[in-house]
Formats: sequence, C-alpha cells, structure tokens
Amino acid sequence: MKINNISRYFEERILKRGYKYYKEGKVISINKIKKENICINTILEETIISYYALFKKKKLKPNIKICQNKIYRCLDPNMLTRIFENIISNAIKHSNHNLNITLTPNGKIIFANQTNTIDKTSIEKIFDRYYTVENAKNNGGVGLSIAKQLVELNGGKIFATFKKNMLIIEIEF
Repeated sequence: MKINNISRYFEERILKRGYKYYKEGKVISINKIKKENICINTILEETIISYYALFKKKKLKPNIKICQNKIYRCLDPNMLTRIFENIISNAIKHSNHNLNITLTPNGKIIFANQTNTIDKTSIEKIFDRYYTVENAKNNGGVGLSIAKQLVELNGGKIFATFKKNMLIIEIEF
C-alpha cells in the first residue's frame, strides 16, 4: 500500500466520524468552529500582505479591488484566513503572472488568474480531494478541497468557472 493510499484510508475514517480537515496534519471537529462577527476586508487584506514576498519572487503584481465599505459576516476567522491562503497559494502556483482579487460591496470574494494548466473538463474536479492538474509533479491536491470544506462549514458557497483561460473562484457568505 502506498503512503497516499494510507493517508486516504485514514482521512476517510476521520471524515466518517464527523471531523473535517482544517490544516494539513491537524483535524478539527465540526463542533469546534468559533464563529464571530469579523470584517472580511481586514482578513483578506492581511492575507494578501502576507504573500507580498512570494508575489515579488514570482514577479506577480496582483490586481486588488477591495470595496471601501466594510463587509462583516459571522465566520470563523482562522478558517477564513486558511480559505484565502489556500486559494492564493493555488493561484500563485498555476498563474501566468496574472492574479485578480476582488471583494465586492455585496461581500462576494473573487479570485481570478490566467492559467494554461486547467481546462473546461478539469474545472468540474477542481475541488475534489487529491485532484491536481499536474499529477506528474505528485502535488498533494488538497488545498482547494480544504477551502471548499471550510467555506461550507461557515455556511458559504464556493464556485469555480473557466473562461478565456481564466480560472475564476467565487465565494459568497
């Protein structure tokens, strides 16, 4: 049995017992979500800033549009940070030097990046655990799956579309 198969075996057992993955290697119970009234603008800005060095290293100049009015939602702040981190990390890995991050006045968060590593058929599997468009590189393929689980645990919705070589991920809470 390969290591990946062992990992999947344990993950399936953990998920069946009512637990969800939060961070790689750490498991949390659905009952341990700590929701509070948080400002999405602030957490999004802080997460983007934390990637400044990586943006610079990869020569990415993200186009950031965050609405002026503060958007508040009752969410787990640590989970929201992890959602943003996973999506931004994915965009950095697969972007063709183009990344757009938008927070609209109605609270929709949109991440869009140009990529040649995905197509219209792959988009349906993008949130599947272990799915990766670069199977040859043996990537873990769990980042977007975890993001989806965390969005749903917080009562939100996450969608992915692919238009004109742009991967667009939208989140609504």
